[in-house]
Amino acid sequence: MEIYNNNGLQQKVGVLFDLQIIDSTNYWTYNMSYINLKNDKVMSAKAYKIFYSEETKKLWLDEGDSLLIEMTRLGDCFYDHFELSDMFYHSSLCKQNENLLFKITGGQKKPTYKSPYIKEAQGSVETQHLDFLQSVLLKPKK
Repeated sequence: MEIYNNNGLQQKVGVLFDLQIIDSTNYWTYNMSYINLKNDKVMSAKAYKIFYSEETKKLWLDEGDSLLIEMTRLGDCFYDHFELSDMFYHSSLCKQNENLLFKITGGQKKPTYKSPYIKEAQGSVETQHLDFLQSVLLKPKK
């Protein structure tokens, strides 16, 4: 995994991804282990579930720590966008042939720019600056 901020590449971390498909359309679990590339030791690991709720008719990411994040499946990708504390996050997990591409970006929630009022749009545009990117191409073990 490559971790970037506005000054460029900051760190590379190994990732071990273990996907279990329980129900191909409604339920997946996966574990992500983060590996120190200098000594091949696991620095941390986290278990996740993606599931479809019949009750809400929505897809959810469960991080196992009472944090549920609504997800959207478009084509071969899962997307989410959420806010936590004073930050926003956007992530995607996309199938690319036999691989999976995971990306997460985020930044401060406070807008960095607000346009003048736009009559045609009946509002203003607010922008938020991205502060980081984490990206990893997950490949099956051969």
